[in-house]
Amino acid sequence: MSMKHFTRAAAALAFTLSTLAAQAAPLYGADNTLYSIDSSTGASVAIASGNSAYRLGLAWNGNTNTMYSVGLFDGTLSTVDLTNGATTVVGDSAFRLTGLAFDTTYSTLYSLDFNGGPLIRVDPTNGSAVAVGGGNNNMLDLSMNSAGVLFGGGFGGIGTFNTTTGAFTAIGGSLTWTAIAFDENDQLFGIDIGGDALYRIDTATGNATLVGGRIGGDIRGMSFAFSRNNNVPEPGVLALVSLGLLGVAASRRKKV
Repeated sequence: MSMKHFTRAAAALAFTLSTLAAQAAPLYGADNTLYSIDSSTGASVAIASGNSAYRLGLAWNGNTNTMYSVGLFDGTLSTVDLTNGATTVVGDSAFRLTGLAFDTTYSTLYSLDFNGGPLIRVDPTNGSAVAVGGGNNNMLDLSMNSAGVLFGGGFGGIGTFNTTTGAFTAIGGSLTWTAIAFDENDQLFGIDIGGDALYRIDTATGNATLVGGRIGGDIRGMSFAFSRNNNVPEPGVLALVSLGLLGVAASRRKKV
């Protein structure tokens, strides 16, 4: 390969990797319809409708690339086929579950007992559930960031849960969230109860910035779909790779 071609190839590879890194992970939301949501605009497209199995929570397992859901006012845990919306029951629990979040470190799910009940730990292999503790938190949905901090969203804004005791610490905010989800960069998004629009949420203050859209009729579950273990390298890493490739090219040029 000539020096000119090598340099062009290095630049093209760097551009391709940078483009992949910039692509946002897909976002899904659900009422009794499963939606694909554009996280940059709030625009949504219905994938499948009329299924109460994904009515009150969605959570993505990035270790196995599996989407989970909880049913309408029951303890049924299901998996969701994101291409057609079909659900497969995993198992049932004795709780009326609302909200869902996946802990990639411990490969477990968290949910809430409906009507302000305790934090619930759910086994993703069989749907069995046990109460962790806490209660009266007025949260409707859950999402966990990359640091393993479990957030809740609902009446009174957002807050965090202690996954050992179930204790809830309020952060605040002026909106009520029916669904929340962290993206691959730990940006928290939420859907408000009044306008069913998508917002970015500041996890330090609970303040929200409107993204847009009117998604569904009453979204109660939302999750990004990405793997924390197989992410495309960060832009900073890509820059170092690019510089390394160009450095090799420069070194070869000097030897010629």
